[in-house]
Amino acid sequence: MPWEIRWFDNNLSKYKMALEWFKCIDDKFVQEKIREDQYFFLPNCDNIGIKLRPSNYKNRNKLLYSIEIKLRKQIIPNFELKEKSIYGNLEKWIKYSWVLMEDNVVINNNDKVKLSFLNDIHIVKVKKSRNLRRYAIKNNTCRSITSNNLRIDEGLQCELTKITENEQTWWSLGFEGFGEKNQELIFRTTVGFILKDFTLKLDRSHSFGYPKWLNFSSDDLVE
Repeated sequence: MPWEIRWFDNNLSKYKMALEWFKCIDDKFVQEKIREDQYFFLPNCDNIGIKLRPSNYKNRNKLLYSIEIKLRKQIIPNFELKEKSIYGNLEKWIKYSWVLMEDNVVINNNDKVKLSFLNDIHIVKVKKSRNLRRYAIKNNTCRSITSNNLRIDEGLQCELTKITENEQTWWSLGFEGFGEKNQELIFRTTVGFILKDFTLKLDRSHSFGYPKWLNFSSDDLVE
């Protein structure tokens, strides 16, 4: 179960500063094509996330969809870099995902994807423009890597994302562990190391996962 930490904001002038920081670390990052995820809206729920997205499964001519379910197992509200005014919530999530059969997916007139075996689920379409960095962690040091195919015992992904939902634009900075170990202390220390040159303040009240973000309006976080 990987550790994660994430912040959301809808001040786009801050996003420009965060993007400049992200690109100046080194040239080992990936700027993905814009993709659209479709989230199940679960009112007043911040510990379960369900989304549909186009599948990476390429052995078929027709577009298939994957469903991903994430359950939050633990939250530790004590991440802090006091000298940089950065505060957040560490979260541990467990993830399940699989490719759906064609008969399970229904696309309506609004181009929203729904599941044939579920009714009355509100779907939220979220467009994401993601910038990604991956780090391998070994012997208390981390190094940038560009390949997803390397076998890594412990690693971390840094993601800076511009998000559009219902004509509202947000941005998010997130870190997610991967590999077999996923030790909390190593994750916490590595996030702090990567943020050593980050100049923006990050507040604990802005630190949560996508399920909670879906319950916010654009007026909730702007400063």
